[in-house]
Amino acid sequence: SWSGDAMGETRTGRRWPLVITLLAVGPLLVLPLQAVADVWRAPALLLQRLGTRGIASLAAPGARVDAAVTTSLVVALTATAISLVVAWPAARVLSQLGRRMRTALLAVIAAPLLVPGFATGTGLAAWFLRLGLADSVPGLVAAHLVYVVPYAVLVLAPAFDDGLRRLEEAGRTAGAGHVARVRLVTV
Repeated sequence: SWSGDAMGETRTGRRWPLVITLLAVGPLLVLPLQAVADVWRAPALLLQRLGTRGIASLAAPGARVDAAVTTSLVVALTATAISLVVAWPAARVLSQLGRRMRTALLAVIAAPLLVPGFATGTGLAAWFLRLGLADSVPGLVAAHLVYVVPYAVLVLAPAFDDGLRRLEEAGRTAGAGHVARVRLVTV
């Protein structure tokens, strides 16, 4: 029988990191197969026909892969930076609220994640057309922010708990100014 090690870890407990890693990395392992699959239809677990059509499309004249990668990086980095600027203070304020108010506001903030993407996307498309943001990089960034900001708030909010406030108060007591506390304690 398996009794675990000195820390009380069981065989099942050791498998969770592997399971989580496979769930995160597993879909990425399909990408190289997709690149060499000429035919791979939905219910089939294995590809039906090998080919180089996917790879050839990257090298085709006019593929503009460099422009697509550049745009993707610009959108991702811009959306991340803006979401952190917005989510940091929002998470900070949420941590200082009472439990009922915090729960209600988290539900409102997380609403775009709870509503089906088609409904959110359709509404965004209508607004973006009216505002002239359709087919533009700022429009892509704004569309990403609808989903990225709630995730950023949900990830950052637990970091601003009572323990952090006590550490910041200790820094204040030790004579650290506001910038020093943010740099050395909060961040």
